[in-house]
Amino acid sequence: GSVMLISQLAGLATVGSVLDFGSGCGLISACFGSMAPDAHFTMTDVDALAVLSSSETMAANGLAATVSAGDGLDSIDQRFDLVLSNPPFHQGGRTDMEFGMKLLHDVRNFLNPRGQFIMVANRHLPYRQWLDRIFGSHRVLASNNQFQVLIAVQSAWPGSTRNTQD
Repeated sequence: GSVMLISQLAGLATVGSVLDFGSGCGLISACFGSMAPDAHFTMTDVDALAVLSSSETMAANGLAATVSAGDGLDSIDQRFDLVLSNPPFHQGGRTDMEFGMKLLHDVRNFLNPRGQFIMVANRHLPYRQWLDRIFGSHRVLASNNQFQVLIAVQSAWPGSTRNTQD
């Protein structure tokens, strides 16, 4: 899934501020950082080992990032031009849709006007319907029999539910 997401990022090289939510080892930000070296990266993950791995991955690739531990978006205090995520949907051994729904609902509060939220998700999960409900619309950037890369764009007007994707 992450490889499919990365393959869709090449055209976004003019992005300024990027949040990699659930950064894991930092692969997504490191790959995108090589395409957009002027972007400022903020990375967060709930797992301490993932935070350490993200920091080391960015450093090994000569990229700067602010990396922190956080459960959800509560530790984030700024807005971004782009939020990237390969969100987890398991809690232990069971599927947990509550976390994904909370992420999609909350992420709008962390996007600049016309900011983009790009995520990869398993096809069987209802993220497309959730994005439409929360952002007003979405587009599918890539899809195969297992994954889909989805994009939603923040409205140009704060507080508006109108979503313009021009």
